[in-house]
Formats: sequence, structure tokens, C-alpha cells
Amino acid sequence: MDVLGRSLSDAAQTYYSKITAELKYPVQIESLNREAHPGTEGYSQFNDNLHKIYLDQSLSNEVFETTLLKELLHCKHQEVSAPWVRPAVEDQRLLFYATNINSLVADIYIEKQLSEIGMHSEEKDLSRLNELVLMRDDEYLPHMRDTYVHLCATLFTMIFFTCADRERYEEVVQLFEDDQEVIKLTETLIDIIKTHGYSTPREQMRSIRRIAVCFGLKGKLLLVYNGTEAMI
Repeated sequence: MDVLGRSLSDAAQTYYSKITAELKYPVQIESLNREAHPGTEGYSQFNDNLHKIYLDQSLSNEVFETTLLKELLHCKHQEVSAPWVRPAVEDQRLLFYATNINSLVADIYIEKQLSEIGMHSEEKDLSRLNELVLMRDDEYLPHMRDTYVHLCATLFTMIFFTCADRERYEEVVQLFEDDQEVIKLTETLIDIIKTHGYSTPREQMRSIRRIAVCFGLKGKLLLVYNGTEAMI
């Protein structure tokens, strides 16, 4: 079976067929425009009763297959009315935080599913860890400090719940030991998700709500859940 000219492994074909058979709506897969979406491996959209998945064709076979299945699981996630947040008013800063919150909770759930079917990518683990190391080495302007702390903490939390290489994870944690803002926020996010969960829409809703409050976004984001919107 080929996807965008790439031949899928037997395992990837099996789970591709299984997931698409469980979806209510058809899937269309297209090549991602790397210039328009730098640093993005893949994403999905749902419009007019059609799931569209965009994939970077330059990815290694392992990451290409993992990203494909991850986006298919995102499609499935959308169809079960999974909760998410959006800015109450048009604001790029609020959109950044809302996107981070949505991605954190949904991706932990989806990465756990990938692990359960043996499609977890260790290459992706390493990529996330290297991203944190590069962020630590970069010089951030003072007005970007808040964004930096939240971005590092959400990425650390994602890695905590999904990374198979615990030794490498702890090595990267040590690089941030002098940055207590990042460490404390990470510990708070981990505690929220451990306490409130991520495996069902209701658990996801509870975690998303509390993370938004933790980020100081109460009264600034709308929680979309079960066909309704409510201010956090």
C-alpha cells in the first residue's frame, strides 16, 4: 500500500485500514507545503464531511508512518467530540496558548495509543528532546520569556508522559535545573494530567480546563465540549 508514493510497512497498513474503517467520514491525504508550514511534520483538518491529512514527504519512513497514524487518530479524536479551547476574542497570543493546551492533552492520549499498537517513534522522542536542548541554548528576548516558559513546560510534560528513553529525558531535565520557572510549571502540568487524566473526553476536558486556569487564562478562553461553548 502506498501513501503519497511511500510504501507503508505491513504494521502501518494494518492500523491504517483499522483506523479508517472506524471513521465516519472519508480521508484524503495530501503533501504538506513545507514553505508554508516550516517545522511541521503533518496536520489534519475537517471540512465538508471530509478529513484532510497533510504530510511532509521528506520524513524518514519511521516518522512518516507514525505521523500518518497520529493524524488518523486525531481524525478519530475529532469525531468523538473531544474537548478543545479557543480564544474568546481574536488574539494571536491567546491562540498560541490555546493551541499548546489542545495539542498537549490530545497528543499524550494519541501517543499512548501509538505505543499500545507498537508504532511509537523513538526518532520522534529524540527530535522532541533535541528541540528542548536547542530552546535552552537560544537567547530569548525579555518580552518572549513568558512564551518560552510555557512552551518548554508543555513540551517537557509531553515528553514526560510519552518518551521511552528515560535516561536521556533526565539528562535534558538537568540542563534546566537552574530554570525553576520551567521546572515548577512542568511539575504543575504533570500533576494536573496525572490527577484529572487524558484517556476520555471528560478527563481531557477536566485537564484542559485546569491547565488553562494554571496558565492564567481564566475568562480568556472558551471551552468547546459536547456541542457547547463555555467561558473558562
